[in-house]
Amino acid sequence: MHAIPKTLILLHCAVLPLSISAAQAFPELWQSDSYRAAAFSPDETVVAAAYGEGVVHFLNTTNGTLLHSLEAQTNIIWDVEFSPNGENVVTAGNEKSVKVFRYPERTLLHAFPVERSAPAIAISPDSSMLAVSGGLSNIALYALSSGELIRSWTDGYKESGLERHNVLEFTPDGTRLASGSGARGLGVAVKMWDVATGALLWSNRTAQSYGVDSIAISPDGELLATGGRYLHFPNALEIWDTDSGALRYTIPQVLFGASFSPQAPVFLTVGTNLALYTLPPKLLLHQTEPLNLGTLNREVRFSKSGRYFLVSGTRLHVFETPQLITDIERAGQDLLLRWIGPDQDAALETTTDLNQPWTPLVASGPGAVTLPIRAGNQFVRLKR
Repeated sequence: MHAIPKTLILLHCAVLPLSISAAQAFPELWQSDSYRAAAFSPDETVVAAAYGEGVVHFLNTTNGTLLHSLEAQTNIIWDVEFSPNGENVVTAGNEKSVKVFRYPERTLLHAFPVERSAPAIAISPDSSMLAVSGGLSNIALYALSSGELIRSWTDGYKESGLERHNVLEFTPDGTRLASGSGARGLGVAVKMWDVATGALLWSNRTAQSYGVDSIAISPDGELLATGGRYLHFPNALEIWDTDSGALRYTIPQVLFGASFSPQAPVFLTVGTNLALYTLPPKLLLHQTEPLNLGTLNREVRFSKSGRYFLVSGTRLHVFETPQLITDIERAGQDLLLRWIGPDQDAALETTTDLNQPWTPLVASGPGAVTLPIRAGNQFVRLKR
């Protein structure tokens, strides 16, 4: 498996692939200062970003233009989320409250007081539930529309009063909730909970020496990635089986978080730079030079379709996903090619001679094409 830009790939049918061209840089759309957390709207047209003391800016995804703002809290906001149906925006920060706003009206719908600053939040995939962890070892589920408490449970583990859930994430089917915990090296673990009962399904210590501050779950719900937040503490990225809790892969670099592509079997990581890996992580497709992100709260997120991704720290960077062929595999007498990028209906062309015309290939599905194997060399390119 190899990464290809929008130019061409040379395939040899006996052994494939044999040679490739170099990967292109991630196309950055814009960047801006002073944004600690950010999220894409479900329609991918807006980025909600936490700015300054308690303000959320709503920015145009493609150019960063300020569309409108919301004075959501009175102190620093550490997390901002759109509901998957696009009808609500949720904020959490140092004010010791979690607030739910209607969108696009930006009017307050609910406010939930919590015991500590920087509570963890997550919204279920069907937009029906809000998960909040705002106290030591406590997780609560609320109905997003009415604000009614559905159920709550306590972890049951405390070590020197430092046990806390720093991050929450629902599985794609909404039946389970993952949590990342720990502070100052105590109680550092990733845990999986049953949403219907609050029962603990599994728990594992992780490689993060300070605490688990980042969780990402693959679109098929099979894998979970954990990362940390602090630059000067060991933060190897670990990828777990969501069903069993078994450790599947480890990337030993100092990494703060990851995001799985909705388009293809690849994922992004953020540390001092960005890196794009195949899934399983056998090949590094591309990495950037170091980015100026600051030392805290680094996260990376794909938009719903995977057309864009963002990275937030003390600076916010918004990128368009590069057009890359990410996977080549043999399927009987055919080759199956997959790609990611802003155009999942991109035209692919093939030829056996660069001096002859290119022949269009018909996509076998979004981001995939089947190519009959021929004798000798074959060239394939993405035509933008």
